Amino acid sequence: MDAYVLRKFFPGNNTPQGFFSFFQYIIRREEAKDVLILKGGPGVGKSVFMKGIAGEMLRRGLPVEYHHCASDPDSLDAVAFPTIGVALLDGTAPHVVDPLYPGCVDWIVNLGDYWDEGSLKANRVEIIRHTQSIGRHYAHAYRTLQAAKNIYDDWAAANRAALQGGLVNQKRSFLQELLSPYPVAKSPGRRRCLFATAITASGLVSFLDGLMDPVKDVYVVTGEPGTGKSQLLRTLGEDALQRGFDVEFYQCPLDPVGRVEHLIIPELKAAVATSTIYHPYIREGLAGLIDMGNCLDPAQQDRKLIEEDRELFNQLLERSISFLRQAKQAHDQLESYYVPHMDFDGVAALRARVMERILAHADKASARI
Repeated sequence: MDAYVLRKFFPGNNTPQGFFSFFQYIIRREEAKDVLILKGGPGVGKSVFMKGIAGEMLRRGLPVEYHHCASDPDSLDAVAFPTIGVALLDGTAPHVVDPLYPGCVDWIVNLGDYWDEGSLKANRVEIIRHTQSIGRHYAHAYRTLQAAKNIYDDWAAANRAALQGGLVNQKRSFLQELLSPYPVAKSPGRRRCLFATAITASGLVSFLDGLMDPVKDVYVVTGEPGTGKSQLLRTLGEDALQRGFDVEFYQCPLDPVGRVEHLIIPELKAAVATSTIYHPYIREGLAGLIDMGNCLDPAQQDRKLIEEDRELFNQLLERSISFLRQAKQAHDQLESYYVPHMDFDGVAALRARVMERILAHADKASARI
């Protein structure tokens, strides 16, 4: 894959299972030089802290990964600098991160050291009230997403009943030609799981375009739920791993373990993206376009049921987003009790010290080249 400067993902997501985290795939801790875990409450400036450091690294021309927050896509959950083995992670709820290798890899940066504890205690009642309100809104959102998934699964089952297996196998064979020149390797490649699209307080937000832009050969798979898109991608991805290629799997927030939405094989400079009404994708010069809708037998489809499921799913999805929106509003109110009582000059001085430490790693990496 062509060199990139900035990539954007979601390392966690709002799902029917609650908040689901792929934080373990942000950076391989066993190979990292430094992993900084930021602690502190809402409004202490964790995202601004990370953006400031990432911005400086971008100015210096180093590749940067922005890992955005699924609840507030304008905020960051993490930044990573893969060429020097450094990452900064938000270690607070709901993605609680603790040191795995304390002192030798991981170290804690506590921004809570810079708040005025006395002033926060004076607002104790309101802080507790808003915190509890946030939890209730998220609980409503996740229960509604579970209902939406049940309807989506019913929609998929209605289409699956009309699939013609022989045609599906033909589509699978077309993609498998990508890997036909490569034998099974002695050691499998590495798997990395993240999200390209998130269910957020702002609606569905996707970084798919940016992820695919640097890729030379992009195949696009289209089709309604239940037409076999995810299985097609999963089979290809697993086969690529067995041939020794590292593979990036971009999972579906409705089923973060079982359903693959997109995958990238960096060494082959190739990717397969699914394009649907919920995350449409198209570009000029595709390596191939695979329409799984061609595998359906219209005579076997229950179109009335499918349309009812589609409408109900859309309603439930929007309802879950409305609860996420209410949670964010409560979170913004909660932050308002912290922001005025932070020593941001002290935080800025801390960021400068952290920046020096990270630049030392960058200088060492440059010296080795």
